[in-house]
Amino acid sequence: MSATEPETYSLHIVSEHGASAWALGRGITADDVDIVASGTFAEEENDVIRRQVISTMIDHLEATDAYRQHRYIDVSVFDSAARRLLLNLGGQFGPITILTKSQMNHREGWDRHGWRHCRALLSALPGHPSTLEPEERPLVEAGTDGSVGWGRGKGASWAWARNDGRYGYGTLRTTDVLVAELRAILQLLLGAEAGERLRIRTDSRGALTCLTRDVGTERSRHSNAVEHLVRSIKQAADHMQSVEFVWVKGHDGDPLNDAADRLARLARQTASGVAEASRNSIARNIMNDALQELVAA
Repeated sequence: MSATEPETYSLHIVSEHGASAWALGRGITADDVDIVASGTFAEEENDVIRRQVISTMIDHLEATDAYRQHRYIDVSVFDSAARRLLLNLGGQFGPITILTKSQMNHREGWDRHGWRHCRALLSALPGHPSTLEPEERPLVEAGTDGSVGWGRGKGASWAWARNDGRYGYGTLRTTDVLVAELRAILQLLLGAEAGERLRIRTDSRGALTCLTRDVGTERSRHSNAVEHLVRSIKQAADHMQSVEFVWVKGHDGDPLNDAADRLARLARQTASGVAEASRNSIARNIMNDALQELVAA
């Protein structure tokens, strides 16, 4: 590393099951990132926790050789609330620069590497579902949806929503709605914990047909992308205790499927020109609506 090239660090915060974990890593790619500091809290992420994590991070960075030698340090914060808090504080702490979202350019996605480390910390906490015997683990209900839109909100998107309040959504480049539906299921499984019991609700009969046949045992009429997704889903499902697929009628009042549908549309319609904070706020409201409907049902 040259004397003028900034040292790169990344911060990640994850909350689930009433606890939070954070990790600070040095490096860029998943292959060369070293976790240099991490910790857990016995409560969901909030501003108090974020400020404690930020303070610990700054203390750690100020103790590095780069800081003492007045070399630049760039920090990518993969938590929108914590990043916003740091940027509101000025985003500059001596030679330490907090990168904006548009400046974050990690080649291999430290976000996935740091997320996995945080999840590992959380899974080791007492009372976490992963520490329970298989028969004691709760059944997680989840809805998935993938769609392709035109006009405003054109493009393809995927989303998933779980009855424990977790959710995910994003966009992809395809015009095949089946690819989007399968991608939603795959993303749900990739975001799940090993050994979970899942019941997945989908309104796609095509996705269910693909997933209930053996890949390669009959001539497929589907694209290579579909076949690849089916294989990936079955591989991811092997890490779960059980995975059950249930068909539900779309737009018919199923809270989790409806939430996934709304999140997928949100992903398309806010893919550009919408502030991240606004998009996240809408997503949280969608999920809160679904949880309230589940309680009322």
